[in-house]
Amino acid sequence: MLWASAHHIQMVRMLTVTISRLTVIFGAVVSLGLVSALGLQRNALGELKVGGPVYSRIELEKDLVADILPPPLYVVEAYGLASEAFIHKDVTQRDLTRIDGLKKAFDGRRQFWNSANLSPALAPLVQKDLETADAFWAALTTSYFPAAKANDTTAMRATLDVLEERFHTHQQAVDELVATANAAMNETEAFAAKQDSFYSKMAMTGGVGSVLLFLVGLWYIRRRAVTPLGAFAAYMGNLAGGDYSQQVPYTERNDEIGGMARAVEVFRQAALERLRMRQEMEEARTFFRTRAS
Repeated sequence: MLWASAHHIQMVRMLTVTISRLTVIFGAVVSLGLVSALGLQRNALGELKVGGPVYSRIELEKDLVADILPPPLYVVEAYGLASEAFIHKDVTQRDLTRIDGLKKAFDGRRQFWNSANLSPALAPLVQKDLETADAFWAALTTSYFPAAKANDTTAMRATLDVLEERFHTHQQAVDELVATANAAMNETEAFAAKQDSFYSKMAMTGGVGSVLLFLVGLWYIRRRAVTPLGAFAAYMGNLAGGDYSQQVPYTERNDEIGGMARAVEVFRQAALERLRMRQEMEEARTFFRTRAS
């Protein structure tokens, strides 16, 4: 039975929120709120910042649209130069040199887009676009160039017919890719805006929650510790003035203030006992003096 009583007292002490524990809990909770708010802001910055994953995806999709409409991927300039070289023989060599420069630029961009981290919706369309462009360039470099250098008008004319067909096939692939890329870009931008709004609201909520939690914690600590300590200090002043009649406040508490109050109660009881004994001695002296007289 004594063991059960001691165990019960120990459990009560463990569950009691002392001022020191309250301070630690308050600091931990406020710190957790601030860390959470900062974590949300950091995550948002990491996702949406310049160079981040969302920004990089938007940038890549914009680059794709910008790259495929003019040369080098969209072969309209090369097709125009080939037609001009057939009509105007005096600029044939100049046009062939410019076409060769466009082909080198195309090869560079082709290598870039082959290794680009595109979305699953865009990757096969880019591959189709590159394949139709390759077919166009193959006819241009393997058939048209030799015929133009040899001034073989018949062969040039026949190759132009092939180029026309392959050009329009490539154009259809480009138009399909542009439409899909624009839709993907709009979707990514909408996703970025939604994420930005979400993280902003969460960070704001976390910040406001941390401030409210801080204010509530301050209020509770004031109510739990500061106000009782003020009242206890006033009581100690009365006690120092010789007023032992009032009970020591907060003796029922199980925290540090309660411990101090119970210690002061011991001194108060000792002082009352001394006063009682002094009073009894004075009464005894008075009694004996009265008897003696």
